[in-house]
Amino acid sequence: MKLLILGTVLVLYAMFLTPSYFEPSDLIISSGYIVMANEMGVDPVYIYIWAMSGYIALALGIVLGISGTLIHFKHPLLIALMAIVFGSIIFYWVYFSSGLV
Repeated sequence: MKLLILGTVLVLYAMFLTPSYFEPSDLIISSGYIVMANEMGVDPVYIYIWAMSGYIALALGIVLGISGTLIHFKHPLLIALMAIVFGSIIFYWVYFSSGLV
């Protein structure tokens, strides 16, 4: 159940809080995030890393969601990798939203 919750949080982060494209309506929202980051003077490299964190979070969220419900795969390396990625996602989100850039 914990893996399912963490997977759901990662997927929600990837879909709503990153400039990653998943469907046609995301093109407007994600472009808005990129424009806001550019207006704040964020380096384009950090925007690229932010977008890539969304794709990584989506992939890990799907894997954790499946492993938390169907397979019950509890590999410690996967959980450690997910924790590192999730921690870095939170760091970047706080870093960008706080305006420290």
